[in-house]
Amino acid sequence: MKYFKNISSFHDLRTQYRKLALENHPDVGGDVKTMQEINNEYDQLFAIWKRRSNITSNETAHSTRREFYTQNGWEGKNYNKGLSLKEIACIIREFIKIHYSDFKFSVTTDYGSMSQALRITLMEGPRAAFKTYSELTEEERSEVRQTHTRQNNIESYYPAEIDKEIAEVFDRRYAEKYLTDYIKEAVGAVEDYANSFNQSDCDSMIDYFSVNFWFHGVKIGKLDKPYKIVARAKKEIPDVEYEDVEITKTRRLKAIEPQEIAAPEQFERGQLFQLKNSFNYGCCKGLVYQIDRICHNYIYAYKLGKSYKNVCKGNIRGNSFNTEIEKLSAWVERGAIVFVELVEVTKTEEYTSIVRRPKKQTAISTDIVEFADKGHTITQDGGVEFVDREYTVTPDVDTRDNSPLWVVKFGRMERSDFLTVREQIKEMGGYYSRFKRGFIFQFEPTEKLKDFNTAM
Repeated sequence: MKYFKNISSFHDLRTQYRKLALENHPDVGGDVKTMQEINNEYDQLFAIWKRRSNITSNETAHSTRREFYTQNGWEGKNYNKGLSLKEIACIIREFIKIHYSDFKFSVTTDYGSMSQALRITLMEGPRAAFKTYSELTEEERSEVRQTHTRQNNIESYYPAEIDKEIAEVFDRRYAEKYLTDYIKEAVGAVEDYANSFNQSDCDSMIDYFSVNFWFHGVKIGKLDKPYKIVARAKKEIPDVEYEDVEITKTRRLKAIEPQEIAAPEQFERGQLFQLKNSFNYGCCKGLVYQIDRICHNYIYAYKLGKSYKNVCKGNIRGNSFNTEIEKLSAWVERGAIVFVELVEVTKTEEYTSIVRRPKKQTAISTDIVEFADKGHTITQDGGVEFVDREYTVTPDVDTRDNSPLWVVKFGRMERSDFLTVREQIKEMGGYYSRFKRGFIFQFEPTEKLKDFNTAM
């Protein structure tokens, strides 16, 4: 290949193509013939690497080219067009849970007409979020002075007087811009990680905006729930290697749904009906309307919004459904329209998410070192093996929050013996895990198990 060199992966191919397109595309002053040659090579390599990487999506080389042709565009290192915003939000929550367990963040998603937004808010943290005026650096103080004198049209400039005046209003007017170093580090890391899933191809000069999702940074507190200082112990993160794991999660949510009821004998204001067939002027099948008024044998109804909480009026097509009472009755008899009431239901939905988890621990070493005179041995990596009682203690990691734990596994035993052992382990502070297939301790249990071993 003339232009593509040392391709190592499908992602590397796209990265090199993007760089070549930005340098050689005619829109940025490049040569047409050169760009055609680059496209031909890209077409050939795209098919090869897509097959080699076992990618099953319907995207083609042609469909991906538009992502690289503008100098205004960028893609985060974790950007994946196959991930939904809900999945991205779940991945970010997992990142926060692992690295910033002493903080409490709110991660939510918002959806509008042909757009979606990610909202992250820091709700609780172990320290104050904003600096006081006395904690500002000299450079930050100078910046605040300039802002204050400009906004208040102050002509004379006496730093001592200005500082005294600013100190009185700093917390209300300027503090939110100056985060403490501890909070700033956490907020910055979460913002960088969230942006790594985004892509942008915006050009404000021509009012062209295209992003994966809108994200305007991490906010501190909400209007109805201000930021709180809550001391939490940060969980230690073991020095382990991580991997991306695809898991299926279940989410329970409450929703309002229309439920069919018997047609009323007399139509009245406030009653709801749903279209079972599509009608003219944007009145589509499935929409729910509320009767607004009845005048001179004529019914005027307006559409309910997507969440059935607000009434949509105005001149937008489909917002109104106006007809004679006789016609409405005829459509109800034919089943084209049914009357409904709104009922709150709890729905369960499954979705696939990719999360970062520590790799599964390998088996303990078989190299044995003599331990003491209690009839047991210890392995090179810290695992303790009790030979005479046929159970092992292995250091492990909790995959939910990466906190250290120890797994105690016994040899095969009868159920009655298992129940006895389980009760004794419970008294020591452990519990049985079907996932680990052993007894879990959140502390190093060697000393406890010595007494246990002697008692058996």
